[in-house]
Amino acid sequence: MKQEVPLKHSLRLVNNGPVVLVTSRYEGKDNIITIAWCSPVSHEPPALAIAVKKTRFSYGLIKGAGAFVVNIPDIKLLDKVIFCGKHSGSEIDKFAACGFSKSPAKYVDVPVIGECVANIECKVMKDMDCDSHTIFVGKILYAVVEAGLFTDHWLLDKVTLIHHLGDKYYEKSGTSIIT
Repeated sequence: MKQEVPLKHSLRLVNNGPVVLVTSRYEGKDNIITIAWCSPVSHEPPALAIAVKKTRFSYGLIKGAGAFVVNIPDIKLLDKVIFCGKHSGSEIDKFAACGFSKSPAKYVDVPVIGECVANIECKVMKDMDCDSHTIFVGKILYAVVEAGLFTDHWLLDKVTLIHHLGDKYYEKSGTSIIT
């Protein structure tokens, strides 16, 4: 028997991919936003999409700059991931508050979080209005990952990613199933 899921929680059924920290820069302002809604959308060219609420400080930075970096944290950064999701970059420097380094990106003028296990540089190809959120589709220009954590997939016996299940609920990865 199945039970009905309220529509306001229905996205949580598919919303368990790794949480990311998206960095942005525009007009000399840098920010970090915690994003759970990040998804691959194209193989050729390689592209991913992030959904950003229009009221968030990062929305204007990404919209203005046309670029962003998806930084993938591991479980060691959980407290900082939660902090970046609860505070606005319009009021606080999240890089300083979290002790994150700002490393230069290779192809976009957006800082990279060096403490994250992977970084994906993106140029906005398209943005789509979705009422409360905007979906930014980013063409992947460059991606790096810490050696030994990824081959053609994450090596989950070597890295523990963070997954957001909605609201205050998080989960950590840890088991690979190979078919």
